[in-house]
Amino acid sequence: MKKKTYLIPLVLVVLGLLVPIVYAASHDDQGPKHPSSASVQLSDEEDRAQDGIQNSQENNRKETDQESGSLEKKNEQSKSTGTTTSNKGSQNQTKKNVKSSTKQSGTSTQQTKLSQNKTPMTEAKEPQKGIKVGFAVVGKGKNPKKKYDVVIPEDSSWGNTALGALAASGENYVMSTRFSGFVESICGQQNDGTSGWMFVVNGVDPGIGADKCQVKNGDRIIWYYSESYNVPAPNWNDL
Repeated sequence: MKKKTYLIPLVLVVLGLLVPIVYAASHDDQGPKHPSSASVQLSDEEDRAQDGIQNSQENNRKETDQESGSLEKKNEQSKSTGTTTSNKGSQNQTKKNVKSSTKQSGTSTQQTKLSQNKTPMTEAKEPQKGIKVGFAVVGKGKNPKKKYDVVIPEDSSWGNTALGALAASGENYVMSTRFSGFVESICGQQNDGTSGWMFVVNGVDPGIGADKCQVKNGDRIIWYYSESYNVPAPNWNDL
């Protein structure tokens, strides 16, 4: 009897230990397993960490994009600034060229004015050596009609003659190819039949050819177009 009474409490103790264990095991198998608070906290922290990493990556991307955009803007500004600077430089160079050309033109104008203001040095011409005679030409109908002094030079091919005075006058004349020393045309007026050119020295017809008629300093020679032998020669004082 004593052995049986000892075993009853022992059985009760064993049952008291086993019942909670079996009950807990059955509830764990049947019911949903809930995560512990520690695991929940860990998962929340991981999520926050991942969100922070994503946010930091996005912020880094935005900053990188902003920096690249600012760099592009700076490059564009630098390009535009360089273009503007080059344009300004070209404009300044153009202005300098215009100013220099203007200065050069002004200098050349001043030099021209100075050269114009300077009195040209005229070389003193030696007086022409020869004899000075009075000369007149009276054409058909007294046209042309000229009167002035000429100097027959010492080296005249016709010498100091009435023909030499005509040559020294500078009037246009033509000599005859058939008769030596005979004048056919003066001032474009040609001899025609009995009408033609004649001359007098000091109002007198010398009666010889013009290349043979010698003249001296101060003589007066008139070449005139005669319509007829009966018409008198012009008077020196009337010219």
